[in-house]
Amino acid sequence: MITYFISPSGNDQASGTTPEQAFATLTRAQQATRQYAGKAPITIYLHAGTYVLDETFSLTEQDSGTDPAPIVYCAYQQEHVRIIGAQTLTPSALLTFTHAQHITFQNITFENTPSNGIVIEGGTHIQIAGCTLCNIGNTGILINGGTHHRVQSCNVSHTDGVGISVSGGNRQTLTRAEHSIDNCNINNIAQRANTPEPSIQISGVGIRVSHNHIHNCPHSAILLTGNEHLIEYNHIHHVCLETTDGGAFYMGRDWTERGIRIQYNYFHDVGDHESKGICLDDCASGAIIIGNVFVRCPNAVFIGGGRNHRVDNNIFVQCEPALHIDGRGLDKHPEWHNLIYTTLKPRFEALNPLEPPYSNYYPELHEVARYYQAKDGIPPEGNLILRNISYQSTWHKIHWNATPKIVALQNNLIDEDPHFIDVTNDNYKLHEDSPAYEIGIKPIPFDQIGLYPDSSRPHHHTTSPPN
Repeated sequence: MITYFISPSGNDQASGTTPEQAFATLTRAQQATRQYAGKAPITIYLHAGTYVLDETFSLTEQDSGTDPAPIVYCAYQQEHVRIIGAQTLTPSALLTFTHAQHITFQNITFENTPSNGIVIEGGTHIQIAGCTLCNIGNTGILINGGTHHRVQSCNVSHTDGVGISVSGGNRQTLTRAEHSIDNCNINNIAQRANTPEPSIQISGVGIRVSHNHIHNCPHSAILLTGNEHLIEYNHIHHVCLETTDGGAFYMGRDWTERGIRIQYNYFHDVGDHESKGICLDDCASGAIIIGNVFVRCPNAVFIGGGRNHRVDNNIFVQCEPALHIDGRGLDKHPEWHNLIYTTLKPRFEALNPLEPPYSNYYPELHEVARYYQAKDGIPPEGNLILRNISYQSTWHKIHWNATPKIVALQNNLIDEDPHFIDVTNDNYKLHEDSPAYEIGIKPIPFDQIGLYPDSSRPHHHTTSPPN
């Protein structure tokens, strides 16, 4: 392994190979590593202090590592390292990666920039781990394209725009990006945004959002477009604080955006009476919603005209209502007719949904095509609602061209005491004698929800429901 050191009191004329001979700047360490990049593992240690950037620190293909020879920039022995933008910083970002590979930044604070914090364009296997991003003038971390990028155990707060934005994969071919956002604490996002900006925004195919604690934000926690994404084990609360027609989780307006799995998340205390927990808006379809907990969530699961959703094994407490389903796709009013035929139909046809890969992944899209041929609107068929608990809640609101007859409601425990451990203290584990078990409801893994300790987050406060 090759090792270099950087210190605010260092000297770029030094060797950089020992703490006593540390470089002074990231740029000098970058120059030193290029002759070995991809040939041997390299670690660049940053000593405690503040590093002021007059221009963006940019890493490209020639700065890349490989799988057996990665490159790591990290704080030395967990010291407090800050990288901040000077007032003259070029308005791009503090740190950028362009088609770079196998580079990690770990346990470093990035703050005070008028633009983005970190930007990753293309490339593969870039990891931002255990870093803090705060006081960012736009997006905290922006990932655009590439594969296998990872934001791990970071703290992101006080951004003017989105907290973390990730895109990747190919919707035409359903090729997965395999990006992930895991174990991050995200709060106080979009502090000065003029339009609703989410804490996490994902688009494309095959992105995982897991074990994050998202809270105290004005707009949605997660805004999603695309296919085959996984949203699991997140703790989300006190979001949509300045948004009425929105959701803690939001997706909508495309029949073909399917394969979204939302499981084992804890949503509570979301917005006001017009907000939503999981908002599947304007005919979003084909989501699997399993094992989630909704407490004090208005419109906890909101299905706005969509089809083929599965809502299974969830807990709803003090939700008004727990479930909303409507049939807006059948409405003849110009607003809704135009939604179906002017907005959604071109999006549907653009992806050739009756041909592979879509016909293989989502054969039910043939039904949508059949309704388009009939030209008489599209009903919210194929929604399966089973094995859920609704307690101290209005169970469902099925209206606006939708009726309970069009929805499969099976084996749900409604308005019966489910024998929670301690409702007063928000402990929604079930006693062994719970009647919920008799209808096939399975225990929810509460102790796995939210943040967890790892090498980049050795200490954390419990964010999951009480055990």
